[in-house]
Amino acid sequence: MLDFETTLQTDKQLTNVNGTLNISNADNRINIKGYEIHAGISSGEALKHPALMLEDEKPDGAISCDNQIFATYIHGLFDSPLALQSLLDWSSAKTTQSFNINEQREQQLGRLADAIEDSMNMSKILDVCHS
Repeated sequence: MLDFETTLQTDKQLTNVNGTLNISNADNRINIKGYEIHAGISSGEALKHPALMLEDEKPDGAISCDNQIFATYIHGLFDSPLALQSLLDWSSAKTTQSFNINEQREQQLGRLADAIEDSMNMSKILDVCHS
């Protein structure tokens, strides 16, 4: 689908990254942050049109010539509401409501904490912790 190949390496890369989206509909540079996790080195013609520009002007990923494919090694792009909305706009996806992954995550953690508190004898646990 994209003209590139990846040669697997023995060491896995795990790096926090910052950069900007490199998509056609972005009037301004949309900042992103996430993490890179992979065990290979990619090369090929498709990488001449990168999906992202990371710090130090390092290109990452690819966007196809027909603007139909967006590929990257970076995880966490959807955690930024602005980046998420820009990618949805770029893909021509019609959204009916905004979505904030960080708010959703906090709500789910709150539900988990409530469930744990409801099912455990917290006073007994606190007594053990204080003794």
